[in-house]
Amino acid sequence: MLVVDLLRLLHTNAHFTRLELEEQQAYSKSGGGWFIRHLADLTMKPESARKENNPFYFAQCPGRYEPEKEDKYLRTLQRYYSGEKKRLISKYRAQYWLSNLDRDRLLSYLETGFHLDRRQDWLEIFRANGFEVSVSKTPELIADLLTQGLANLAQGDPQINDLKWNPSLFEATKESLAEEDFFEVRFSSLKASDIFVADGMLHVGSRKVALPESFKCDDATKYRSRRFIDQACLAFSEDAGQNITVEEIGNAPEQYQEDYADYIQCFHTAMSILALMREVSVDGEEEFDRIKLDLLSALKPVLRRKQGNTYDKLNDALAESTRALLTKSHVPQTTGLFDNDARKGVCHSLADTSHITWVTTPPQTVGSNDE
Repeated sequence: MLVVDLLRLLHTNAHFTRLELEEQQAYSKSGGGWFIRHLADLTMKPESARKENNPFYFAQCPGRYEPEKEDKYLRTLQRYYSGEKKRLISKYRAQYWLSNLDRDRLLSYLETGFHLDRRQDWLEIFRANGFEVSVSKTPELIADLLTQGLANLAQGDPQINDLKWNPSLFEATKESLAEEDFFEVRFSSLKASDIFVADGMLHVGSRKVALPESFKCDDATKYRSRRFIDQACLAFSEDAGQNITVEEIGNAPEQYQEDYADYIQCFHTAMSILALMREVSVDGEEEFDRIKLDLLSALKPVLRRKQGNTYDKLNDALAESTRALLTKSHVPQTTGLFDNDARKGVCHSLADTSHITWVTTPPQTVGSNDE
């Protein structure tokens, strides 16, 4: 099995926003090279994925980020994706991706970036190609395969393993995915009365999806390496006058432990709602982004405030997020879906995607002998 086989499987079955589809098709008909860089961005540690640190945006390595040349390497990635001989992801870039791979972010993407029926298709695809796996363990298998594949690419080896892979199995799903999307609704075209919760289901136009019994986060560890948690720990440290890290949060003063648990729960609630929005609508992620930017605008007076420390400002922003009048989307007004935890979670997601920086950290430096 080649690494590119796995990348094609993910690309073929991924759910994209309209903007993302337009972006990838602007570079090539298939958009495969764009997707490889997109996947790297989504699965690296946030600071490592930033353009100024990320060699997938460099024209060459060693090198530096030049905005006018940030897409030059996409041509090489597209040739690799298309199967041109002797075209691989460079050893340095593969090693950088591997060294900065955030498994929690990767698993989160595998759980939220694909339609449910596509994730179920993976089970049959992998079994047909010789893998013994269950539905619940398929994302873990993909994460393991990608990790091994990057390690091999860093040594110049294009294979993950010696298993023969049949590409026709996942190529066959491509047209059915496009047909499915055609019939899906768009949040942007709906009235407030078209979005509601009833009998444990979220109704969005003609579509509906089952709500979980609760949005309780059962595994806080999967968010430990997220940027919003790193930023929160820096704010805790500044307020406490001592170094508080995610690894030692259990030894921190009780108020920070409580905040840490609350921040994760709220973020998890927001991410769960995002997953539902992606599932039920073609523009679910775009709608969530509209909510984020609407909240960011509402928080600007707090963010610009000079007095007080960072920890106070963070918690004031969270409090303001529960009061903010959000009008760019009908979703925040949906009773039974979007509560105060969700609003605070959206605030944390702004920190996670670098729209908000509570404590500035120095940029990473990049250097290599790879070409």
